[in-house]
Amino acid sequence: MDGSLVFGGYDAAKASGSNSTTSISEIVDQIGDDSLCRTALIVTVTALTMNLVNGSNENILGGSQLQMCIDPSYPLITLPQDVWTNWEKVDQNVPLNRSYGINLWGFTYAANSVYDGNLTFTLSSGLRITIPNHQLVVPDLYINGNGIEFFNDSTRELMINPLFSPNSGDFPILGQTFLTSAYMMVNYDTNQLTLWQANTTEDENFMAVSPSSTCKPADSPQTAAASSGATSQATSQATSQATPEQDTQPQHTGLGAGAIAGAAIGGVLSVMLITLACFYLRRARKQRAVQPSNSFGNNHNNNMAMAKEPLNKDYDGHGALYVREIQELSAEEPAYEMGPEHPHEMGYGIPHELGVGEPKKLPPNPRR
Repeated sequence: MDGSLVFGGYDAAKASGSNSTTSISEIVDQIGDDSLCRTALIVTVTALTMNLVNGSNENILGGSQLQMCIDPSYPLITLPQDVWTNWEKVDQNVPLNRSYGINLWGFTYAANSVYDGNLTFTLSSGLRITIPNHQLVVPDLYINGNGIEFFNDSTRELMINPLFSPNSGDFPILGQTFLTSAYMMVNYDTNQLTLWQANTTEDENFMAVSPSSTCKPADSPQTAAASSGATSQATSQATSQATPEQDTQPQHTGLGAGAIAGAAIGGVLSVMLITLACFYLRRARKQRAVQPSNSFGNNHNNNMAMAKEPLNKDYDGHGALYVREIQELSAEEPAYEMGPEHPHEMGYGIPHELGVGEPKKLPPNPRR
């Protein structure tokens, strides 16, 4: 079954028996000033027992203790080289190679010649965590080019990585293989780590944990369910005895989801409308700015009239520019069609400088 993650408490149905609670502590490397356990979840193992199929048990720690770091991101269990040497004395199976698959660097064995027992960790608190063989010995998984997992059925991988040189000084790790059989809760408010033997079940019984509380040994799922039912009944009775002044209806504060969505859409539309209005105002101002003026201004003779296109202007014989006054035809006079103009080509001659004098008016139009 898949694992689970609970925030604010733990799932009592997944925990079995009594627990072990220790303080979260960090061990720093005195040489490099680095943390030896990046999760700071350190436990002390007092016995590491190989549970053989013949019923015998062999403690490969030999009476010593071993501090180990719990790291949920690492798949394997790492052991110091001297502990692994004791393992090989008990298990006579010879490994084939290291794994280069998903669970990198575990030892691989022939499927018919691999360790077939369990492995039990005894912590300093007395708690025992037993890893069954089907979690300790697994197929050597790989991923092909299409992203599909595959394995060779003739081999098996032992989920243990012995720490040989140059990694012999690394801090031993209890990775995902350990957590397949251990249920763990971390309370950073109280700086505590709590472990149980895992109970493999699909049942759920969530228990809330306050920042100042500590975990107690988990009840069985049946006992926990009965306790939960009694708590619910007591809560129901206390609610029914509330005073009449208390409002039993749920009080909703703030805007609902629909109101929030409507306000957001309205704000977006408002911004779009304001942007469009500004765009058209600026465009209208630019168009007005490029239009020509219809008057000369106050410093010109107001009696002069000027047509827009084209200007009604003529030159006198001396090159002076003057503007003819536009006159309206009388309604009593008949309209005349203007005759065709006969263009004349100017001849070439000696250029003369134009004299300066008073501009002369052209004779009146004979057709008026």
